[in-house]
Amino acid sequence: MQQNVDDILVDEIDGRLDNLFAEDKGPQKADRESSDIKDYPLKELKAVILSIDWEITDDAMKRLA
Repeated sequence: MQQNVDDILVDEIDGRLDNLFAEDKGPQKADRESSDIKDYPLKELKAVILSIDWEITDDAMKRLA
């Protein structure tokens, strides 16, 4: 009985992994609504992080060391 349950579990995992990593599918298009940047909740955080990243130079890193 336990071997049967294990086989079913392995088959289920294999099927899910095949679906997840299937290469025969083309890229999926994003929903038009989800690509609207004004509704993006992390827009401001992303802008701050990118501005900080822009300021980090090799010279600044050498001064910190």
